[in-house]
Amino acid sequence: MEIRQEIQKFATYMESIMRQHDKDKGDSWKRMHREDLKDLFKKEVNEALESNMDTEFIDVANFCMMIVHSPIKLKNLSTSHPSHNQ
Repeated sequence: MEIRQEIQKFATYMESIMRQHDKDKGDSWKRMHREDLKDLFKKEVNEALESNMDTEFIDVANFCMMIVHSPIKLKNLSTSHPSHNQ
């Protein structure tokens, strides 16, 4: 499967933001409960809407990634779509 150029570029932005937090937070999100990640996601959405800054919207995308890849409810996304009831 060929990945769209825009998605590759956006993923690079996401990784850049994640790396900025590596020193102080690392991969601590992997040990967080899914509901806590969702609460942080809501806060991040509000920050993005208020600031209208691209970096804040990238933070929102990173929280989406964290929630989808939460060890608590991870599903094989290559064979199915995430359920809205997770």
